Amino acid sequence: MSAAEVVHRVATLLRTRAEKYALTVGWEPRCCPVTEAASPALMPREIDLQALRPGLVSFSDSLSAGKIDLFEYAGLDVGSPVNWHREPLTGTQIDETAFGKTFDYRDSAKVGDVKVIWELGRHQFLVPIAAQYLVDRDEKHLAVLSSLLRSWLSQNPFGKGIHWCSALEAALRGMSWAVTHQILRAAGLERGLFSLDVGSEALKRSVFHHAWFIRGHLSLHSSANNHLIGELTGLMVICSVFAFGRKSDRWREFAWQQLQSEANKQVWPDGVNKEQALYYHGWVLEYFIIAYKTAATSGLCVPDSFARTLFRMAAFLFRMAPPGDMVNAPQIGDADDGVALRFTESKSHSYYRDLLATVAEMAG
Repeated sequence: MSAAEVVHRVATLLRTRAEKYALTVGWEPRCCPVTEAASPALMPREIDLQALRPGLVSFSDSLSAGKIDLFEYAGLDVGSPVNWHREPLTGTQIDETAFGKTFDYRDSAKVGDVKVIWELGRHQFLVPIAAQYLVDRDEKHLAVLSSLLRSWLSQNPFGKGIHWCSALEAALRGMSWAVTHQILRAAGLERGLFSLDVGSEALKRSVFHHAWFIRGHLSLHSSANNHLIGELTGLMVICSVFAFGRKSDRWREFAWQQLQSEANKQVWPDGVNKEQALYYHGWVLEYFIIAYKTAATSGLCVPDSFARTLFRMAAFLFRMAPPGDMVNAPQIGDADDGVALRFTESKSHSYYRDLLATVAEMAG
């Protein structure tokens, strides 16, 4: 580690200890008021999601019965309302009062399979439910969305438990909330998420807390890999879709500038991600696509250099998974099996094919 990283880690340790103590006496970050101003960022047109109709699958019905599919595990029991601190694969009940930032998520005796509980906490099933509501206007989807968010807010006060452990997890959850919000607005609910029966003020506080948590706990120095890109993308999306004054404007601009910088640092000139793990290459490409579209729909300038990086990454992936019988590129290096955003729960989609199709559409 460099001297700068040593200083950063010591400062982070001291700050974490201070936050842990402060939470015990009732502290939480002072919120900037989250407004309900409409944002054009990532705002879908109805036709965009109508195209999903033939293969659209959401978990409205199964979640109403307390069941969900996660990864290759089908029909996991998560409860109704969802128990966000029970890892559904092993049934491990996780301490929901523990301080998140120092929680030992590597201890399987305490958390079960952390990938499964974190996948549940990413809330990526909210987006397909909102998309299905846009298509069929069935009120049951809104009831499911309300139940999910209401239970999450009541069980996950700021800073406590497994879901306040990682800035990346907060970023992924924040992106799911933001896109769900915009889809509901496209479906005619002008207040988006705040139209749901969840307690809008509590939801607004949590939206701000997600942005605050990400901004204050970025993966820096030797930890600056795909995690940092995901965290910055989440921060940019949250601060573009939701508005909380000058702070959201400042954090959005910071995240966008840092993403452009990380695109230069983490991707070779030929378009290969420097982690040299093919799945993470795809995941970073997905983050860059989301950042690109967020900037473009928000009226921000997208430098040609950023677009070229994105297209070169896609070109490399295309060569590793050319059209034909092969479903996916070969497995090289580590993988997470996660995605940044999910618009359908259908298992028929190929992750790499979807990324390439998206970039092809962007490139005309």
